[in-house]
Amino acid sequence: MSKRLILAGLTLSSVLLSSVGVQAQDKTCDIDIQPIVAQLISAQTASASGKQEDALQQLREAKADLEALETACANGSAAVTVPELTTTFTAPDESFSFLYPDGWATDPFTFTLDSFGIGGRAIIANTQAGLKLLTQTIDQTKLGATDQAAMIIVGSASTVLYSLGIYDSTVEQPALPTVEALTDYIQLAIRDGQIFDEISDPTYEGETASFSIGNPEFDGLVLLSQLDTDKFSFTLLIGDTGTRPTVNALAEAIHASIE
Repeated sequence: MSKRLILAGLTLSSVLLSSVGVQAQDKTCDIDIQPIVAQLISAQTASASGKQEDALQQLREAKADLEALETACANGSAAVTVPELTTTFTAPDESFSFLYPDGWATDPFTFTLDSFGIGGRAIIANTQAGLKLLTQTIDQTKLGATDQAAMIIVGSASTVLYSLGIYDSTVEQPALPTVEALTDYIQLAIRDGQIFDEISDPTYEGETASFSIGNPEFDGLVLLSQLDTDKFSFTLLIGDTGTRPTVNALAEAIHASIE
């Protein structure tokens, strides 16, 4: 690698680290530097192959993307386009409803009535590939660049766990389940599943918990709210890797519409 390329790489890395250190505390800005890191790795690979111009071009593009991200965050938050929620899903027993984007598909076989009380689960997606992601084995399905899918569950704590496939009848459930207790249980089960490389620590705002999940194939956001003593709303939305700002915004909008 030429001295010029080494210097450019070090300079960009320094800017990257300093920018993240300053902006990461701004909760209104969702910083995802994975695509930029991928560009830096591509630059290193190109340089190792003797393709100095290609490597420099990758560095220029990474620098431009970083500057755009920093500018967007400095202005409050990155611009995210979320489709308008114009379609209503109503549970067959009318125990809950929520809004979702026009044109999205629902799988009639993925609604499960609550065996433990009132409520159930629904799965929606903007493509058939998206539906398959949450109706088949999640670690065997890949998403396209625009595919998105969501799972919405409303009901008791047992309903949420059962619908996620992690309910254990041999484990005594809390007499008065809380968002914190249920979130801890869900996170532990997700970690045991070893499907996701990324599981962020949960954040809490009022009666709602949220945390990010992800792997090399997709990004996701989980939201969990307590609606009553033993009634919860759960939303999981997944999109292609690198689309986290859109995934987060859409998940939050759908979750907020649950009634």
